[in-house]
This record gives sequence, C-alpha cells and structure tokens, in this order.
Amino acid sequence: MSTFWKFGYKTVFRTRAEAERLARDRCGTHVENISGQLATIEPVEIDGEPLYQSRDVYRWSLLSDCKIRHLVLAELHHPECWQGGPLEGLISDRVIRIENSPMRPGASSFLAAILGADGGRLPAWAVQLRDAVEGVPVVDGPSRGHYAHRTVTPWSLLFVDGTQRTVWVFSVGYFEGYAFEVFETQGEAIRAALT
Repeated sequence: MSTFWKFGYKTVFRTRAEAERLARDRCGTHVENISGQLATIEPVEIDGEPLYQSRDVYRWSLLSDCKIRHLVLAELHHPECWQGGPLEGLISDRVIRIENSPMRPGASSFLAAILGADGGRLPAWAVQLRDAVEGVPVVDGPSRGHYAHRTVTPWSLLFVDGTQRTVWVFSVGYFEGYAFEVFETQGEAIRAALT
C-alpha cells in the first residue's frame, strides 16, 4: 500500500511537499488563502502503481491492482512561454507518462469514450482490456445536423489474458453531450438505437 497526496481535481502526487508547493503557487499573492488551500490536501492510500494514465480532461488511470480510478499521478511542471523559456515562478501539474504501458491506444480511446459519455459507466471487464479496434457501423442513421447521427458499431476487444470478443456500441451525439453505450449483442444495440 502506498500513500499519495491528493490536491485539486483528480490529481495525486507522490509527496506532500509537491502538493503543498502547487497549492502555495495557486494562491499567488493572496497569502490569506494558503491555509485553506493546504487544508484541501489529503492522503490517499492506493495498492498499486499506474499502468496507464489518461492525459485528457477526464483524468483516469488503470492501476496494477486492476482498478480504474478517476485520478492521475502527476508531477510538478514549469510551463514554457511562447518564446521557449520557462515562465518564471509559475508551476502547474503534468500527468506522468507511463512508459511501456500494456494498454494500447485503441483501448484507452474506447475507455475514454465510455467515461466521457453522459451516464457512462465502465463494464466490469474494463480493467482487463488491452486493445480495442472499431469496426464498420452496421447501423448508420440519417444526418442530425451538427450532432453525430445514431450508429451501432462492432468493437473487437483484446484482453490481458489474450482472449478476444466483440461488443456492440450504440452512439449518438446531442446538445452538450453524447451517448456511448456498450452491449453484448448486436440486437440489444440496435434496439437502443431505435428507441
């Protein structure tokens, strides 16, 4: 079991000192806010190390304890200005890239689509996923203007134990969101597309 330090939205650091430094930097010249920012830092016990970390806005990671968590391990980062030099005194956090991750880009895109969808919940088998390949849609609804049309698409999935299977995804876009629902059978997905 390892202790990490959470500060901010879905972000943990290996040391409390890193979290405190970012908290102090975010307060800037408003020293009266420092104690409040420091009070938001909390320890998080995690029994695993990151195998994959999403670098998108959803901030999620797959850990060696076979759990997907809505947080990422970050490090302090000194962003550079447009002239190429570091911005003096500015610190931000950056998601740590996991070298040689067992999760391939197709799997991370598939899981990110589920997590980003309205009401998206990961299936129980998601932690075992290592690759995903999108097939050709079997249902491709009419144009909906600016929004993605209704589709039912097969996805070929590869799991950590080497097994493969196909799932069916119903997706549609609408005002301020989208649906990306995973079904075990093509019939279930088509029924969802027709409702």
